[in-house]
Amino acid sequence: MKQSGRLWFFLFFTALLGARFWQENRAFEKERALFPEPAKGLFQAWIAEEPEVLFQHGEGGHDTGRLGGFYQPFVGEVRAVAVLLGADGKSLPPVRARISFRLSPQNPQPLLSYGDTVEIQGKILPPPPAMNPGQFDYAHYLRTRGVAYVIYAAPGKWKKVEPPEVAASRTTAIGAAPRHDSLLKTNHGNFLIRWSCSLKRRCQDSIYGFLPFPENALLDGLLLGERGPLPSAMVEDFMATGTVHILAVSGMMTAFIAGLMFLVLRAAQAPRKAAAGLTILGVVFFIFMTGAHPPVCRAGLFSILALAAVLFERKIQGGVLLLTTVLVLGIAQPLVLEDLSFQISFLATAGLMVFSGPWMEKLSFLWEPAALLAVSTAAAQMSVWCLLIYFFNQLSIYSPLANLVIVPLALFATAAGLTAIAGGFLHPFLGKVFGAACWAPLKLLILLAGRMALWPGAQWVVASPNGIWTAAFHLLFLFLLFFYWPRPKPEKPSRDWVSREAFNAKGRRISSRVFGIFLLVSALGAGAEHLRSQPLRLAFLAVGHGNAVVLRPPQGGVFIFDGGKETTGPDRYNPVVAYLRHLGIQRVAGILDTHPDADHVGGLLNLLSAYPVSEAVVSPQAQADSEVYRRFTEAVQAKAVTFLKLKDGDRWAQTGPASVEILHPPGDFRPRVHADNNLSLVSLVSFGGLSAVLPGDIEKEGLLKLFQDHHPFPKVDWLMAPHHGRASGEPALCAAGFHPRFVVLSDGKDYPLARDQYGKGAPGSLVLSTAEEGAIEVEMNQDGKGRYRSFRRGDWKEF
Repeated sequence: MKQSGRLWFFLFFTALLGARFWQENRAFEKERALFPEPAKGLFQAWIAEEPEVLFQHGEGGHDTGRLGGFYQPFVGEVRAVAVLLGADGKSLPPVRARISFRLSPQNPQPLLSYGDTVEIQGKILPPPPAMNPGQFDYAHYLRTRGVAYVIYAAPGKWKKVEPPEVAASRTTAIGAAPRHDSLLKTNHGNFLIRWSCSLKRRCQDSIYGFLPFPENALLDGLLLGERGPLPSAMVEDFMATGTVHILAVSGMMTAFIAGLMFLVLRAAQAPRKAAAGLTILGVVFFIFMTGAHPPVCRAGLFSILALAAVLFERKIQGGVLLLTTVLVLGIAQPLVLEDLSFQISFLATAGLMVFSGPWMEKLSFLWEPAALLAVSTAAAQMSVWCLLIYFFNQLSIYSPLANLVIVPLALFATAAGLTAIAGGFLHPFLGKVFGAACWAPLKLLILLAGRMALWPGAQWVVASPNGIWTAAFHLLFLFLLFFYWPRPKPEKPSRDWVSREAFNAKGRRISSRVFGIFLLVSALGAGAEHLRSQPLRLAFLAVGHGNAVVLRPPQGGVFIFDGGKETTGPDRYNPVVAYLRHLGIQRVAGILDTHPDADHVGGLLNLLSAYPVSEAVVSPQAQADSEVYRRFTEAVQAKAVTFLKLKDGDRWAQTGPASVEILHPPGDFRPRVHADNNLSLVSLVSFGGLSAVLPGDIEKEGLLKLFQDHHPFPKVDWLMAPHHGRASGEPALCAAGFHPRFVVLSDGKDYPLARDQYGKGAPGSLVLSTAEEGAIEVEMNQDGKGRYRSFRRGDWKEF
């Protein structure tokens, strides 16, 4: 009867969860329908989370970017999620938007905090979706947080709305007197969250006061979940070693802090129930302080339910707590179920519960703390490896060893950091004294992660598995977890318990066999695909205004023609690098820069930083005084990449059975205007009787010379439109000269005039735009047949 009641309880909550998910989806779609197109206006909003302050931290610095109630002059940007109240004076239903507030040293701004009201003169637009395979989907990331829009506020175009007595004493950022109607009241949100955010700022001030950078940023990430100030290189080191979970208040860290609070209260002679109740309050404050990120919410709620069991003298059952946590969070915020960090946290916790017990028994000969750490790391990694590959294309070979060393240090640094913060609240001197105990383990953490990341094979790049295969894998894995879930045997087993245990034993046998067969068939299928004759593959990536083309000849190797613009932050988020990681590429055979413009050569800097490269091809006439091209040539030389200078008539010899011939420029060509564009390297890629022309930003003078030197020009199957499809790329001339079957426009926007001119000049040609279609992938076979697909549509079409 008890089991039946529990089943009906979870069935009810599961149905409620489904209803809430459907309801939240409908509400989100209604929000997105308010501004289907980018719109300018005067927006009123209130800050719904503690803002993130962005600036360049100096080595050994103690700056938080905040001083005396204002942002310091070197702060360039502040980001926060806000709830829109109105637009152009008209009220709006609650709409969440992520706002990037840009600052200027000449226009100091008062600090923004949770609950503050702001007024913004700017543009609201839907967040950009992923346009390439493997690319980070920013729109989906914001959706899981219920955020429908982004707003970019330029310096001087936004202001904080303050109480009249404060505003009267300050010159506002926009210059107009602040309004105080119903849309612009200055007190929003929840008092408890405002207090928690205020406490977070005080903690950060304390951390940055007694520790130098980057140790202060690392402790900020460990304790408070702020990963923004961390140097990208440090984050990459922790990513490579499989210990990145410690940098953003992981579930493990949240559980550790909850347990530490409970033990401290018990050590202070607090009664067991009182300690549990006070720890629950502490965990609630901690969740709010860290921004209520999904892993923290999952671990925090799990800890709260466990402490509630202590409070009400109930037996703690891990499975019930985990499922209850998922149901409660899912009902409160259904879209969190789509969040990757929440999914990883759930699977890792479930894997720990299932595998830790049996594995601990097998490692009973080891020192128990070491065995527990090794088992927990291995169990968590085994449970989430497929998700890590699918989304990050990475396996950390040394992760178990790295966690065995780094996690205890991180826990010690966390405990020492909490002590230092508490001491700092009592007196700044105590904060510095206790803070000295934090510095050594934090420094050692950075050093160890950096050294381990350099070990051979530390970062193994793995291709993304098929989405359907990934879903099937996790469905089978969840069945496996269900049947292997630990179920304690009662002293006097009932007939029902024996029957259920027999059913579970049968389920374990069947699910294990099915899972094993699934993996075996998958491995055989992958092997057969690898042995099959391969086509030539060409990918026109969507990089906004810029060019980036990836060539993979049949015999292997990867060749890159241009790289789009340089991106900031971790190189793995660059569209070209992300695409190569998605394919599981380990090294790049060659790169070709058509000409020195930043929207062609910039992304190659990210590529050189992320991948070993064998050859770099440039035009012998390439000349540029630009900073980005100088850095490119310096990076090529620093990494000992072979420099090749090719001209008209040369071939790129390393591309095997595929032919890559340089058609332009000839060595004696001296254009009169726009020399950088008209000297673009023009490549002809051929295989199986099919061809593609990649002309860079060549313009009229260069095109006329190209057609004069190669007359008559053979008919082209694929043409990347010169100069992205702009009028200066001469669409009419290209249509008549190349006679392309397919034309690719490579810009952040579409060009209807180019479409029309290519259609008239080359009847029957199909014009595709990366702005509309996303990345366009083409396959050419030896028999002269080919097919293509776009990222947005997904279905293959033959040509």
